[in-house]
Amino acid sequence: MPNESHSMPEEPATLAEADELLECLLSIAHQHHYETTREALRAGLPLEEGKLTPGVVGRAAARADLTARIVKSPLGELNPALFPVILLLESGRACLLQAVDLSTGQATVSFPELSDATTDISLHGLAEAYSGQAIYVRPKFRFDARGPEVKQSRERHWFWG
Repeated sequence: MPNESHSMPEEPATLAEADELLECLLSIAHQHHYETTREALRAGLPLEEGKLTPGVVGRAAARADLTARIVKSPLGELNPALFPVILLLESGRACLLQAVDLSTGQATVSFPELSDATTDISLHGLAEAYSGQAIYVRPKFRFDARGPEVKQSRERHWFWG
């Protein structure tokens, strides 16, 4: 029987060592079909105890061709057009808010421990854990260079040709 080696996705060594902001950022990058690695996002950045801080998430996001902005906003006033959004929780943790259903009082979230799965939780429970700060992360605008070049031509007169 031949010895086959299978490439396993890189995972943090233990749950205690997991960088929740990094995992949320990586999950958003994958949702937008941007391939990147944990090392590519955090290499050379100032980390605290080996983890990203909210202040450097924008720099890490830029490495994946994403843009990020920290906002202070009540949970009910977050812009759903910009979901998923990283929620900073009171306990120093983070999660991804995927959707909010105000009619049922439920929120769909992903936690870094299992970022490919979503969980429905009550808005009230989420609001109690929410710190009031969120991080919007979206793909950067890419100018389509395939279009014709737009510039004024000085070779001919504007009226007489």
